[in-house]
Amino acid sequence: MEKGDVKKASSLMMTAVFAGFLIFFTLGFFVIPYQGVNFTEQRNYAPMPEISSDALLSGSYSKGLEQYLKDHLALRPELVTLCSELKTVFGRTVPDIVFRGKDGQFFLRNNTIDTELKKVAGEIRAFAEKQDVPVDMLIDPDAAAILTDKLPFAYVGDNEDEIADYFLKQAGGNLKVYYSKDRIAELRDSGMKTFYRTDQHWTTDCARGVLDWYLSESGQPPLTAEYTENETASFFGNLYSGSPGFFDETETLKYYVNPDGEYHVKELDTGLERDSLYDMTWDSGIRNRYNVFLGGHFINTHITSNAKGGKALLLGDSYLMALVPFLADCYSEIRVLDMRQFGERGKTVAELIGDFKPDRILFVNTVYQLSCGASGGIK
Repeated sequence: MEKGDVKKASSLMMTAVFAGFLIFFTLGFFVIPYQGVNFTEQRNYAPMPEISSDALLSGSYSKGLEQYLKDHLALRPELVTLCSELKTVFGRTVPDIVFRGKDGQFFLRNNTIDTELKKVAGEIRAFAEKQDVPVDMLIDPDAAAILTDKLPFAYVGDNEDEIADYFLKQAGGNLKVYYSKDRIAELRDSGMKTFYRTDQHWTTDCARGVLDWYLSESGQPPLTAEYTENETASFFGNLYSGSPGFFDETETLKYYVNPDGEYHVKELDTGLERDSLYDMTWDSGIRNRYNVFLGGHFINTHITSNAKGGKALLLGDSYLMALVPFLADCYSEIRVLDMRQFGERGKTVAELIGDFKPDRILFVNTVYQLSCGASGGIK
């Protein structure tokens, strides 16, 4: 075959491949039904935009149509997953903070902001000095500090022990600081699943194991309630959408119910009231199963129970949510505040809790949240 013929054949082949792709994706657009929900990327697909003169003139119709066409691309979930797998092979990560490690384990990067770290530590110490009740701080590591055998070679993160040590040095007076790393390592070595693979949170069993240790270390009575074990439907956690894989397995979330427990939960911001510590409407579709705890809403929540303990003020980040059902069986009355919301709300803790007088105050924070200042603004 002459050189010119080879070049011509190659050109025809490339044209045929290109045309094949156009035909395939065009037919796919009309043949594949609209799914509505994208489980791989954990979001709803964009709907077909409505045509109106305002939408056409403002450009919102063209933007909506573009997103609809992109979402309706044939084999979009498979193509997104393929792209993710290729990034993993070549060592690339989800931008900034998410890493995919061995066995499909996801990790968050700790990125310390020194000024924010010192600010949060100073505010907690100052807050504790003004209290006349015990103030405890439970600091919990992230998966990167525990599941070190699963870390990817490209993982970059600050030393969690150094961050925790900074807060341990703040202890004194009525402020006591507990770092749960060694306890969680013990639970891991016992064979317990301590962290979800596709979500940044600790498991319910891990949270319970740490709580038992904390109650013992702080000289409080042990948790004696007997629970029935339940599981949610299968899910992928909220880190999965950034780097999905073809062979990843779903996981389930355990939650425990005390059949003898009596509870009243009131969200003070919304006025919503219920008699359960769980909101099972989150156990469906692409929703984050971790939000079955209090419906994911603990910005400013008041809970009473038939427990025999006193009153407790709980402040922390989302790791606190898995502890609340157990703590509601330790104390007869608790107030729960999301520390990450203080800066936005413009109110102090004293203003938020009003005349609520706790017998004990407990902070529950991850190293990640503390290190980036997301738990600041207490005063």
